[in-house]
Amino acid sequence: MTVFEKKIKKASRINNLQTHTFTSLTPNQKLTLNELKQSTEIIIMPTDKNLGPAILNRDKYIKQVLTEHLLTPSYLKMTSNLATPQNSHTKQLLITNFQTYKHTLSQPELDFFTRSFKDQHPTPIFNGLLKVHKTPVQLRPVVSCVNSFPSIFSTWLDFRMKELLHLIPSYIKNSSNLNKELQNINLPENAKLFTVDASSMYTNIDTTTGFEAFRQLFSLYTNLIPVDFPKDFFLQTLEIVMSNNILTFGDTFWLQLQGTAMGTPAAPLYSIITYGYYENTHILNTYQDNLIYYKRYIDDIFGIWIDYTSWEEYKKNFKSIWASPMECQKTNHIHHIFRSLD
Repeated sequence: MTVFEKKIKKASRINNLQTHTFTSLTPNQKLTLNELKQSTEIIIMPTDKNLGPAILNRDKYIKQVLTEHLLTPSYLKMTSNLATPQNSHTKQLLITNFQTYKHTLSQPELDFFTRSFKDQHPTPIFNGLLKVHKTPVQLRPVVSCVNSFPSIFSTWLDFRMKELLHLIPSYIKNSSNLNKELQNINLPENAKLFTVDASSMYTNIDTTTGFEAFRQLFSLYTNLIPVDFPKDFFLQTLEIVMSNNILTFGDTFWLQLQGTAMGTPAAPLYSIITYGYYENTHILNTYQDNLIYYKRYIDDIFGIWIDYTSWEEYKKNFKSIWASPMECQKTNHIHHIFRSLD
């Protein structure tokens, strides 16, 4: 190797060890972005539906969060002197429940819990995403429960709930599966397509309704659920997690009083299965001659209906299951025909 080649190799090695930051921004652009980042008067946040970043006056943002969400009957403001011992109490309830039923769990599950108990456990954080596609612009509530103590148990609940999804015939995993299933359906001439869009589904599923749905599900489908499924531990854990959701917003604490615990990992499957139980017992069997197809992904339903002689009865029955009022119209086209008035 020549001296020149050795120097090139050495220079290349040194160059590879160095970290270079490349940017296409001008100095003025970088300065402006840093000023925005450090400002205490504005908040820069992502928007709902991934429609890009948004900048909002901080005071307006706080007022909107309070008005639309926290200062409603769904939440109760707490002092730190009350929130801290309440969080400790919830933690102790979950640990005691775990100690009582840990003999019903597998070794990997035990390892998951004991390993997770060692982590730091912050209180969930409440924030809002701007719905810039709505008029007027609203905030979608988002709660970060990452590493909170209840989220450990909620993650386990979510894992176990997957074993129950086969009991919910309306469940659809994604739009790709929906498209595949529709390819194999022969539509009769009088078939009508409809969709359902539930409003504030998490909020409208009260905890009593959710608990009872799972209890009845375990009772009704005993033969279809694995024999070693830890039902007692599951139900008690579910009740503790859904009934003790304490959040922070800035330096304030809030207790959620009603609806599905916001941000908890088990929330999507909890709502899918709760709603699914009532569909099984109130909708699908009653209208099996009319519904030749019926699928739901969380709060979005797609169905195919035939024979409108029972349509009005179906709408009334649908309304009776859920507290939020619904308005329905039949259509020859694919678009929303159920719409919450909330």
